[in-house]
Amino acid sequence: MFHFGSPINFVFLVLILAAVGLFWANSIGLAALRQKLANPALFARLAPAYNPHRRKLKFILMTVAAACLIFSLANPQGGIRNQKIKRQSVDLYLALDISKSMYAQDISPNRLEKARQFGLKLLSSLRGERIGLITFAGDATVEVPLTVDYQAVEMQLQIASPDDMPTQGTAIEAAIELAMRSQAKEKKAKQKAILFVTDGENHEEAAIEKAKSAAEKGIFTFIVGVGTTEGAKIPINKDTYAGFQLDKSGAVVVSKMNEGLMQKIAAAGQGQFWDLNKLSSTAVISDLAGFLAGIEKNEFEQRSFDDYDTYFYWTAAIALLLLLVEMLIPNANKIKPVISPAKNPPTLKGENIQSRKAQLLDLE
Repeated sequence: MFHFGSPINFVFLVLILAAVGLFWANSIGLAALRQKLANPALFARLAPAYNPHRRKLKFILMTVAAACLIFSLANPQGGIRNQKIKRQSVDLYLALDISKSMYAQDISPNRLEKARQFGLKLLSSLRGERIGLITFAGDATVEVPLTVDYQAVEMQLQIASPDDMPTQGTAIEAAIELAMRSQAKEKKAKQKAILFVTDGENHEEAAIEKAKSAAEKGIFTFIVGVGTTEGAKIPINKDTYAGFQLDKSGAVVVSKMNEGLMQKIAAAGQGQFWDLNKLSSTAVISDLAGFLAGIEKNEFEQRSFDDYDTYFYWTAAIALLLLLVEMLIPNANKIKPVISPAKNPPTLKGENIQSRKAQLLDLE
C-alpha cells in the first residue's frame, strides 16, 4: 500500500505556485517593455544574446526540481503491514510491594525506590519476554497484564505508590492468587513465574501454602527482599519530617525485613530468594535469567504494524539531476564575433609610380 509518511509537507507546493505566478507576471512585463523599446526584428539585432525560451526552460527545470524535493519531504512509502508473527517467551509477573512499610529508609533512598530501581533494570534486561505488573499491600491488583509493551509497564512502575492501596499489609498470597486466576483463563495453561519485590513483613503463613499450590499448577515463586533485618522506622509518607507510624500503644513502629518467611515462600514455590541488600541488581537478574531459561516458553501471536519501505531518495535524485541540467544551460545565446578582413592598400606598379612622381613634381 502506497502512502506518504509526512503529507503535511505538501503545503510547500503553494510556494511553487506563487513562484510560477511571479514568473508569468514578470515575463508579460518584459515582453511589453521590449515592444516599447523596438520592434522584434530591431530588438533581435540590438540584443542578439537574449533568448526568452532558454529563460523559460531553466525556470521549468528548477520548478520541477523543487516539486521533486517536496515529494521527498513528504516521504513516499510502500510495503506490507499487519504481518502476523508467532513468538515464544517466558511469562513473568513482577509483583511490587507498595505497603507503607516500603517507605522505611534502612536502604537508601528507601525500600520502595530501591524496589522500583530494580524493576526498571529488570525491564531493560528483558529480550522479548512477556511481563505483567501486579501491585500489592493488603490486597493485590493487576496494573498491567502480560505484554511485551515494556513502556506501559515502566510507566505504571514509576507511579506506583502506597497511596493507591487503601488496605495496608503485605498480602503475598493475594498476588499469587491473581497469577493463578490469569492462568486459569487460558485455553492451554503454560508455566509462569512470579517475582516478588518486597520486605516480606507478613505475619500470616497462608502465603507459603498458596505458593506451594501455585507451583503444583506451574507458577513458580521468586522473591527479592528489600530492607534489613535490623529494620527502620516507617515514615507516615515518603518525607521523614512528617513523622513516623505508631502502634496502638503509641510506640514507634520498627519494620524489619522478614527474611525467614520469604525463604520459606520461595522454597514452597519452587523458586529462589535473593537479598537485594547483599547482592547487586545485576547479579540477581543474571541468576533469575538462569531459572527462567528452564521454564516452559509460551507461544503467542504478535502483529507488526506499518512496516513500510521509503522511496524519498528517488525523487531527491531526480531533483539533483534536473538542477545539474539547469546549471549547464547558458542564460544567453552565444554570439559569434564578426571579423572584417583588412583591406589591402593599393599597390602602385610601373607606370602608376612614374605618373605619381610627375604629379608630385608639378605640385612643387
